[in-house]
Amino acid sequence: MIDGLKGLIAKNFEGKNRERNIENLNRNMKSVDTYGNGTTGYMIKNGKNAGKVVGHIIRAKSEI
Repeated sequence: MIDGLKGLIAKNFEGKNRERNIENLNRNMKSVDTYGNGTTGYMIKNGKNAGKVVGHIIRAKSEI
């Protein structure tokens, strides 16, 4: 009986640790600056592609 409870307690402890780690990651995550420079994409800030805007939402222009 005690051996079965040890397994349940260990499984519960692992689950709570996993949830706590996920909460910490979500709390410390920084959001990206979408629509920051008047664009509909994300501007890369560092690296060789710095200044490029990626992930544009492009709509076809309708003719009136």
